[in-house]
Amino acid sequence: MTGNLLRLSNIELKKILKDSSILETIIKSDASENAPRINIDQSWEAIYYLLTGCPLSEWDNEPQPLSWVMFNLEQFVDEEQDFGYGPANYSTSEEVKQIAKALKNITGAEIRKKYNSKKLLELEIYPAGTWDTREETISFLVENFENLKKFYLDAAEKNEPVIFFLN
Repeated sequence: MTGNLLRLSNIELKKILKDSSILETIIKSDASENAPRINIDQSWEAIYYLLTGCPLSEWDNEPQPLSWVMFNLEQFVDEEQDFGYGPANYSTSEEVKQIAKALKNITGAEIRKKYNSKKLLELEIYPAGTWDTREETISFLVENFENLKKFYLDAAEKNEPVIFFLN
């Protein structure tokens, strides 16, 4: 199960919300400048936890806007559309600006410092059983966080909404 983020224009998001099959077409096509995207692999839930301090099972209690980084669970593109592990959700361009502002001063070094393999294992953060103290594991997580942060900062600068989905 991998986390994927897609940037679009506000106009494209409106079209997708009217006809979700457009999103399927975009996702199945190769990445292009019209729809920049990133895959943060299996690091998505660990990054989410390290940013919010809450596991996904407690998403109602998580601080916004960081809880919107991957799961804006009140805004689904189409609740009936499944990309492998449920429907895609989105954050508006205004919410993306709030997310980017919250992410701006969080560094990879801070993510590294917060990393606690025992806690991730205890909470069964996906992928459960894989979090350890090896440098390659921690670097994988930090690198994906940095890519995510840059993705949101770019989206905010360009006034773009972001769609998140798992596949």
